[in-house]
Amino acid sequence: AQNLGGARVAHLDGKHSKGSFFVDTKDATWFMKPGFGGTGPIEGMQDDSAPASAREAAFWAVGQDWGLASDLSRSEWVQVGDRAYAAIKFLPKEYTPLIELVEENPGKGASFIDAYRQKGLLWQWSVMDWVLGNGDRHGHNLLVNPDGDIRLIDHGSAFAGKHFDPSGDMESFTPYYLRANCPEDVSFNTLKPSQKLYYMPDLPIGVQGRLRAWLQSLSVDQLAKTLERFGIDRTPTIARLEQVKAAGQDLAGFVNRLWAGA
Repeated sequence: AQNLGGARVAHLDGKHSKGSFFVDTKDATWFMKPGFGGTGPIEGMQDDSAPASAREAAFWAVGQDWGLASDLSRSEWVQVGDRAYAAIKFLPKEYTPLIELVEENPGKGASFIDAYRQKGLLWQWSVMDWVLGNGDRHGHNLLVNPDGDIRLIDHGSAFAGKHFDPSGDMESFTPYYLRANCPEDVSFNTLKPSQKLYYMPDLPIGVQGRLRAWLQSLSVDQLAKTLERFGIDRTPTIARLEQVKAAGQDLAGFVNRLWAGA
């Protein structure tokens, strides 16, 4: 982390990108994202003082543990001088925000999302975003390439604490991949729970068993150890994992209802 030859200032529009820069290595370009305290607007973020850099890297680490690393952009927690950064492997330029693709070509964007619905991955993502307290999964935080490969990015606002309440918090987002069927002229956050559920996707027949097997493979002890490495309070995150593990047979419906506030 100390060898920063070739570092370039990052000129990005993100509200938390100030002080960031790029580092080019032989095999990749890394986006160096500085940390900030847990002061974001999402309900529950103030419950934990862990910096955004730690949250970003912890999300990736849990994704590795849960077999979802290929759906994320790699992130490591590094120290540069007296400051901590999340070193995020920058995706190739052909990856663009999914919401922009949907706006330009709704049918194509919907087909990309549906491919992940058919495999049940939408609910693996939604379990991960719910358990890890991520209320920032709007349409710009999903990137897609022309082949339909979707990556989930920007997790500095994850690991909200016990007050995490995305269905009742206007600063939080129900994951875009769960509300992509909602018409653009309808404000999803203002809908009643039953109306939200109407627009949410259904799990295909035959996928439920594999989804439940994946869920039951998630280790509470391993999650606790991973969060401890990054100085993140494990209590609310583990409580949410145990909540989902206790779901009945209709796991996808249960997770949809959590996000809808039903």
